[in-house]
Amino acid sequence: MNTTTHWHQANKLINQIVTHKNADSFYITLSPSSAFSVGTFAKDNWEYLSHYWDEFTTLASMVEDEPLTAVLVIRQFTKMKVTDRNLPLKKVAAAMLYPTEIIAISGKDFKEASSIDNKTGKPIKVEPDVSYLDFTELTRQLGITID
Repeated sequence: MNTTTHWHQANKLINQIVTHKNADSFYITLSPSSAFSVGTFAKDNWEYLSHYWDEFTTLASMVEDEPLTAVLVIRQFTKMKVTDRNLPLKKVAAAMLYPTEIIAISGKDFKEASSIDNKTGKPIKVEPDVSYLDFTELTRQLGITID
């Protein structure tokens, strides 16, 4: 699947996820090097995020030969804690969460992700209980069909 197709599918998926019963909030970040990132958004802010979708797709074209580097995290808004990102190409980072699950879109060549601690500036490994799901598995578990 080429990057353009993947991003088109991701866009459709996100449109459906923000109305999903378990999606109280979401987090999306992009590589390379946090050139553009979106923090936490409640459902009410979906129009704001949509406004920037062209910028997402522009960045996607910059990494055309790389795996999809978008991460979608579905979490309770009140329990989400987001750290700044400093992401090398081919890496994505999840928000540092209080325990339980993360659902993420990742490329097939997904590498171990890391994040940067705001206070110390040092890398933080993503907690081992974070579960990464590929695009197909994500849609399957949410019961969403993408045309």
